[in-house]
Amino acid sequence: MPLIFRFLAVFGATYLAANLVLAVPSVRDPFLASFRWLSAKTIKWAFSDAHVETQDAFDTAGKRDPNAFYLVYGNPVTLRAERERAVQAGLSEYRASTFSFQIFLFQLFAVPLLFLVSLFVASPMPIAGRLKYGLLAILILLILILTKCLLLAAYHIASSGIGLYQLSEGEQSLVTRLVSMMSMGFSIVFSFVLWLGLGFRNSRFMELFNQMFKEIRQ
Repeated sequence: MPLIFRFLAVFGATYLAANLVLAVPSVRDPFLASFRWLSAKTIKWAFSDAHVETQDAFDTAGKRDPNAFYLVYGNPVTLRAERERAVQAGLSEYRASTFSFQIFLFQLFAVPLLFLVSLFVASPMPIAGRLKYGLLAILILLILILTKCLLLAAYHIASSGIGLYQLSEGEQSLVTRLVSMMSMGFSIVFSFVLWLGLGFRNSRFMELFNQMFKEIRQ
């Protein structure tokens, strides 16, 4: 039991400390910017036929919000034609046929990652094991989160009707259900399952539980 109490104490302290550190703008902003770059690059790669770019989001006070950004997309053929018409008409400004949706970085990336890292930091196992299995778990979790980003992009691009990456009614329904299912809570549960599979079973907890089961059988 002392081992479990120590695990809970270290986990709570690590998670709290990580959140306090991320409250510092000089740490938070580049940390979240790396996830903005990663998610945008992944979406651009997957939907290479579409025009994809990012735009900053702003809070109610008019300040740039590092936690969020807009993923702007459109049909490059349509955008090129609109630009040519604007040049021919001598217009310096015109409304482009682009659409956008917002991505919240802290909720999408930071919360489940901090939860997962805190679990591995608190796990009673050698440092080499924490690094090996922890990095593998982080990689798997990032793949899951980026998959959600791709599903979000697929849903919005198909719904906007820009003439690219159209989905059938059944496909649209499936994507909608998957996006709804892959909430922040789902990512946290998935992180916990990753820890059970890669952290718990390779830690001293496994030895403790095996010993308990042997005693129960006797």
